[in-house]
Amino acid sequence: MQTTKRAIQSAALAGSLLLVGTGAVSASVAHTAMTVTKTGKIAKFTSTSAFTITVKGKTYVVKTDNMTHVTIDSKASKVSALKKGETVTVKGEIEMETITATSVVEQM
Repeated sequence: MQTTKRAIQSAALAGSLLLVGTGAVSASVAHTAMTVTKTGKIAKFTSTSAFTITVKGKTYVVKTDNMTHVTIDSKASKVSALKKGETVTVKGEIEMETITATSVVEQM
């Protein structure tokens, strides 16, 4: 009887550890961002450091910071120099429909 009880307790403990480990793995996978490059038109500015672009009918929010490289006419520039309706290529980390941009290049 004691041997059976120990075996059941060991199995229960191993199962709970397996479930805990699985949760940790799936949680880390769920928060992994992917690097993308998207080219689309600026639809609107939502703040001084963010705007939306439309790519093939889908809208993405583009967030920028002081580390984002913005290029207009092959020259370094600022987000404030971009205009609604311009076509830009955005590169950065995407999570859901939000891109944290590392670079924004205006297309001619």
